Amino acid sequence: MSSLTTLERLAIKAALDKLASDRHFSICTVDSILRVCGLPQGGRTYRALHLLHCVNYGDMSPELLASIPEAMAELFARQALDFDNINIIADTKTKQLRIVKNG
Repeated sequence: MSSLTTLERLAIKAALDKLASDRHFSICTVDSILRVCGLPQGGRTYRALHLLHCVNYGDMSPELLASIPEAMAELFARQALDFDNINIIADTKTKQLRIVKNG
């Protein structure tokens, strides 16, 4: 995997912000990020996330919602992808995902 340009990193951050602010999960956003990074789409974690496409966060159980950030981290960390300390977390009270920048 080649290193990401500043534009690519900013675009990924914007895409993740949109994913978190939408009312539903979009595998299309995940697919786009994978393509920008030159990473393959596939594997069990990817297929599980694909099942959630267009499912409203509010319709997910707290356990399912809470599992999305870990699944995405697994999907991208497995490929040594670094989002400059950007973390995706699940807020089970508001039933939304949130993007948190560390550091």
